[in-house]
Amino acid sequence: MNTVQYPQGRRLVRRATQLVIAFCLILSAVQAGDWSSFQGPKCNSVSSETGLAHKWPATGPRVLWTVPVGEGYAGPAIRDNQVFLLDRQGTTTDTLRVLDLKDGHELWSYSYKAECEKKYAYYGTRSTPTVTEDTVYLIGPMGDVLAIDRKTHQPIWQRNLIKEFEGSSFPAYGVSTSPILYKDWVLVALQNHNCGLAALDRKTGKTVWETPADPLHESFNGMYQTPHVLTLDGVDQIILAGLTTDKQAQKGGKVVSYDAKDGHPLWMVEHDTGFMATPIALGPKRVLLSGDYGGGTMLIEVKKPAQGSKGAFTTKVIFDTPDYGSIFHVPIVFDNYLYLNSTGKDHRDGFVCAGMDGKLRWQTTNSRKLPNYVPNLPSFDSGASLLADGLLFIIDGEKGSLHLVEPNPKKYKELARVEKILEGKEMWAPMALSNGKLLIRDQKQMKCLDVKNPTQAVASGQK
Repeated sequence: MNTVQYPQGRRLVRRATQLVIAFCLILSAVQAGDWSSFQGPKCNSVSSETGLAHKWPATGPRVLWTVPVGEGYAGPAIRDNQVFLLDRQGTTTDTLRVLDLKDGHELWSYSYKAECEKKYAYYGTRSTPTVTEDTVYLIGPMGDVLAIDRKTHQPIWQRNLIKEFEGSSFPAYGVSTSPILYKDWVLVALQNHNCGLAALDRKTGKTVWETPADPLHESFNGMYQTPHVLTLDGVDQIILAGLTTDKQAQKGGKVVSYDAKDGHPLWMVEHDTGFMATPIALGPKRVLLSGDYGGGTMLIEVKKPAQGSKGAFTTKVIFDTPDYGSIFHVPIVFDNYLYLNSTGKDHRDGFVCAGMDGKLRWQTTNSRKLPNYVPNLPSFDSGASLLADGLLFIIDGEKGSLHLVEPNPKKYKELARVEKILEGKEMWAPMALSNGKLLIRDQKQMKCLDVKNPTQAVASGQK
C-alpha cells in the first residue's frame, strides 16, 4: 500500500522546524549575552560575544552611562539586560542595586542591615551576585547570604555565614566569596570555620551538606575564594586552598579537593600557597592554580582511582613556578597560552604570558630580566582582565587606564587604550560584559562602555 505525501503537511513540518531552530538561536543569543555570576558564565572571565571593535578613538570607547557607587571591589552581574551590584552604605547597610543596562537608571533595590563596629581593611563590598531567571543570590561582606525574589524584590531566605556555622570568626578583609550555583544548591566557602565548604538549598537556604573535619579548618584563608565546580577525570569537584597555621608543617599551606556531591575530601597537595584566584581546568584532568603571598602558579594532574577499586585519587604536579601569580583574578587561557596580571604583594611582573609548560614568554615589567623585555609598558597593578572575541580587556588597577590587547605569545600587542577612565586607588574589581557593553568600576563610580560601536554618538537623555 502506497502512502500519499501531502505538500501542505510538508510545509507545516518545515515551518515548525524553522520556528524551533529560530527559538533555539534566540535562546542561545540571550544566554550568550548574560554575565550572570562571578567572572562570567564559566567563572573564567571569558565571554562568547563576537563583533567587538578592534580599535577605539583616542578618547576611548564611548561612555553610555555613569552611576555613583559606594567604596568597595564588588563586580556586577548582568542578566536580561539588567545590572546587579551589591553596594554598601557606611558601616550599617548593604544594598542590592538593580540597574537598566541600557541607560543605568535604577529599576529597584533591596537593603538590609549589616553592621560592623569599625571599617575592616580595604573596606567595602567584595562579591558578585549570581542571578537566575527568578532569583538573585548574594553574599555580603559581613557574611549575610540572601536569596531575593526578582519579582517581589524581597528576600526568600537569609542566613549568615559568620553567626550560623560553628567555629566562625570574621576574616580580616571581610567576606569576599561569591555564591555559586550547582544543581539545586548554593555553594559557599567557609574557610575560617571548622567546616570549609557548605551547600545550601537554593529554595530554602537550609544546609544540605557541609564538609566534616575539614582539612583546611586550621588554615589562614579567610573567606576569600569562590567555590567553582570543576570536572576532573570525570568527577565534579571543588578546589580550595589556604595557608596553614601549623608552624611545624613542611609546607606553608594546602590545596584540597572536595567531592561536589557531598563535600568529602578527595585529594590534597601541600604547597606554600597563597591561592585566591579561582582554579581553572586545563583539559580533562588538569587544574591550574595561581596566586600571590608565596603562591606562584601551579598545574596539577588529577586521576581518580580505577573503577571498582578502593584506591585513592592520585596527583602529579606538572609545573610549579614562583615566578608569576595572579593575586585576585583568574588567569585567562587563549590558544594554549596563559595570560594573567602578576602584580600583587610578592609579584611585580606586570601582565604576563606563559606557556603550558609554565615558562614565561613575556612580561610588561622587567622583574624577570627576560631578553625580549620592552620598556615603558604598563604594570597594571592587580587590575582585572577579560577575554572576548579574541581580545583582552585589561584595567590598570593603579592608574585607571583601560587597555585593548591582542593575545600574542610572542609579545605584548596593544591595539588601543584610554587613560584615566577610572579614578582613585585600588581599581581591582572584576569587569562584566553583555551585548557589547563593558562594565567597569572604581571606588566611587561604575561606567558602562560601548565596546562594540565605540564611536557611535550617545543618544540624548543617556547619562
